[in-house]
Amino acid sequence: MEIAIIGCSHSLNTGVDLDKTLYNINNGMVAETANNGYGAILANRFPKHNFTLFPAIGGGNKEILQSLTFAIEQKKYDMYIVQTTSWFRYVLGVLNYTKKYFDISKNVKAYIFDTNSYDNQRCKIDVPHYPNFYYSFLPCQNTPIKGTGWGKFLFEDDRCPEGLENMQELYENITKVIVYDHFASSLFLDENYMIFNIIHLLSQNNNIWYFYWDPPLGEESNFKFVVPEQRKKALLIQYKKLVNNFKNKNHSKLIQEKSISSYFKEKFGEKKFIVDFIKDAGTHISQEGHNIVVDYLLENKKFKEQLWI
Repeated sequence: MEIAIIGCSHSLNTGVDLDKTLYNINNGMVAETANNGYGAILANRFPKHNFTLFPAIGGGNKEILQSLTFAIEQKKYDMYIVQTTSWFRYVLGVLNYTKKYFDISKNVKAYIFDTNSYDNQRCKIDVPHYPNFYYSFLPCQNTPIKGTGWGKFLFEDDRCPEGLENMQELYENITKVIVYDHFASSLFLDENYMIFNIIHLLSQNNNIWYFYWDPPLGEESNFKFVVPEQRKKALLIQYKKLVNNFKNKNHSKLIQEKSISSYFKEKFGEKKFIVDFIKDAGTHISQEGHNIVVDYLLENKKFKEQLWI
């Protein structure tokens, strides 16, 4: 059986140092990726199937949906496993790129950026980076929080190639507008609902099984920075309505109702989850954690039966 796995950074290797993983794979160094991450674990446990990883590197749920529709268009996959991510992410396309398939192991491929297609396109740079500018921040966030921030781009908080200083300043200002206005808008909430709704609708007519790494439409606490209070109340009314609408749908292909992050926090406690499993500022988890993720997913007997076909 041909199986497509579509997810965020968590779906390629463990997601830790993903920029280096991307460049390593492009340079033929695939041994670590062949054995790490929930995709590799599933491939090792079900060796008679072929798996193709479609990680939305430097992307969010919109890019995950984009990868899903691309995979469906190939008309070669018998099953799709979709993992969604946090909702407060924005991606701005900058560099032109192509993607291609890379062999990872005897039954795993990855469809990822060809780094040669965008390297040195805007400036000479000798560190791993992504072609798109992306960031994750809570609406109106005004203080550092683990799991939020900029991605690996041409410039970062502490690094900017010569000649791109004005570009960095411009992008920082764009980020402020998006985080303070767009992320705290009705439009953005509706957009997120649309993305999850489309994934759900596609699952009704395709063999698509899905699970959430983070709560699909967020949590009430995600709006804690929104001001003034009247604005926050209006957003929370809309948020609760959308969450209720989505929850009441027939989720026959949902692998587990509880998100991965929520499962870990409830099973181990938030402090132990952070200390024992999280390995970087992007809240990527260890290989041990990925094994727990796979065990949790396989508790769904119907999903497991699909993999035994």
